[in-house]
Amino acid sequence: MKKKIILGSILVVIALVSLFLYPIVKEKIELKKLVNEIEIVNDYLINRKLKKEVDNYIEKDITTSKRWNVEQALDYYLSDVLENIDEYKKITKEDYSLSVEKINKKTELEDIKKKINTVKDTLSKIEENKDSYLEVKGDYEISLYHSLVEKIDFQNYYQGMDDILSDIDKNIEVVNYLEKKKNDYKIEDNTIVFLKRNVFNEYEKLNNKLSFRLIEDKTSPKINASDISIYKGTKINLKDKIKCVDEVDGNIECKISGNYDINKIGTYPISISSCDMEGNTAKKSIKLIVKEKVVSKNPYYIEVIRNHNIVVVYGLDSNNEYKRIIKVFICSVGLNGKTPTGTFKTSDKSSWGWLVGNVYGQYYTRITGSILFHSVPYFKKAKNQLEWEEYNKLGTSASKGCVRLTVRDAKWIYDNCKKGTSVKIYDGNIPQGVSKPSSIKIDSSSPNKGWDPTDPDKNNPWNK
Repeated sequence: MKKKIILGSILVVIALVSLFLYPIVKEKIELKKLVNEIEIVNDYLINRKLKKEVDNYIEKDITTSKRWNVEQALDYYLSDVLENIDEYKKITKEDYSLSVEKINKKTELEDIKKKINTVKDTLSKIEENKDSYLEVKGDYEISLYHSLVEKIDFQNYYQGMDDILSDIDKNIEVVNYLEKKKNDYKIEDNTIVFLKRNVFNEYEKLNNKLSFRLIEDKTSPKINASDISIYKGTKINLKDKIKCVDEVDGNIECKISGNYDINKIGTYPISISSCDMEGNTAKKSIKLIVKEKVVSKNPYYIEVIRNHNIVVVYGLDSNNEYKRIIKVFICSVGLNGKTPTGTFKTSDKSSWGWLVGNVYGQYYTRITGSILFHSVPYFKKAKNQLEWEEYNKLGTSASKGCVRLTVRDAKWIYDNCKKGTSVKIYDGNIPQGVSKPSSIKIDSSSPNKGWDPTDPDKNNPWNK
């Protein structure tokens, strides 16, 4: 009996405790449900701290919390949405419109675009959950929340924001274009003045409202052309050789006139004219020279510039002309003008030759008469008997008329220049781009002084 009384008492206590706790537990559950249902664009709201504050109220013992605190926190929380929309309402046309003075406001435009897209995302989230949000009623009426959800005109907001975004995108396109073409325009009298017609035409297609124009073109075009030489029978397209260019219009058409016959040797006058889009004109006359193609049996042509004591060897270029410099040698020509000037053709050659003065030279090639290309003289017909003092005179006039060279250079002519190679000897300027070479100086105390330092002979002590 006693046990039954105790058990009954326990049950009564449990019932009383349950009756006491039920309203508290129920209220806490309902509050938690409310907050879960009002998850309004958490990712976009500025003041997330308030959301944590709401959660903290609910986690506390409900008996020590007041419901108005929870509702007030939710009101603050939801007011962030309105503040977000108010930021959009504050954006004026002046904020995103362009002016010539502010054509570099790309960063500012992108910031406004980002702000508007944030508002659009916020409204989209609210609209998407509008029906479920409006079901949150009962004892927890949040006046600000319901006012926002029920009264906002979503489509009107969307249209307004899309219109602004469209204008911003156009202005950013203008800024990007001008940024890429900053060297092709200037600012004059609050107007963008384009210096190139093609840049002006491209910009015109952007359809913006800034003041702009093409620079006034008063300059005549330039005709880039000079006399043209071709070999008889060579096909030619004169348009490939002649260019007409205008400062504003760029490459423009050239009108070319003149009669010529590529199969007949002669000089033909060619007239060229051009006209830019503003009517400025230019004219020029050139000559087309048709000449006989000379096929040379010799790959090289030699010039001896007597007053500078250098030898220049030319090779054939793509037009079969001796225009390509192959070699430049230092030499010694005759004292007191004993080396004759003129154009000659080489004849016989030998690896050793007896020279005037009872001396010998390596690798001689006859230029004319007794005038030869050859090495610096040797006392005897032996490679270790070089007249080293004469070797040190290379680069100055020192011979009895022949053109002295190092062994290496004399051998190159001996090996590579065929009989009949043309040699021109003259006094004149060193060709443009050519420098006079230097030579090794042999010391009187050198044990190798009897050898030419450039001689490729395997026994040459200079090579060891």
